[in-house]
Amino acid sequence: MREGDTGEPRLLRVVTLDPTFFAEVSADARATRGALLVLFGVALAAGIGHLPTDGLSGLLGGGARWLVAWSVWLLTVHLGALALGHRSDLGRLFRALGYASVPFALGALEWLPVLGALLWLAKWGLGFLTFTTGAREALALETAPAALLVAAGLVLAALAIHLL
Repeated sequence: MREGDTGEPRLLRVVTLDPTFFAEVSADARATRGALLVLFGVALAAGIGHLPTDGLSGLLGGGARWLVAWSVWLLTVHLGALALGHRSDLGRLFRALGYASVPFALGALEWLPVLGALLWLAKWGLGFLTFTTGAREALALETAPAALLVAAGLVLAALAIHLL
């Protein structure tokens, strides 16, 4: 898949909440590799965020916790959509939410004094918006049901992170 008709790079289109981008990647099976690269890049960033305080175990554990939390989030949105009577293709949702995880790369800098707390807020706030846009486009939902599914997934993902 090309970068898009607008010429903007994919990751910029994610953080600008471009609904056309999320519709394109969710419909294009060739975008799966890109979504995986983003997902593992964000996992690496999450691990890097724990490196200054926890060393190598933080690097590995932070990345692993992110992957588990993201998987819980994905499955919650998918199963929730099905439970509410909506169609949900896990591949389409995987691609959209893989790219939607871009804001969570800010986790690499959370260890910074003062700025880290602001980045944490930005990461979760923008992440909620990108996940909502991605879920809305991948599942062909209105914004409110997509936001509710994403919020439910967020709660369960946060619980998964807390339990790990």
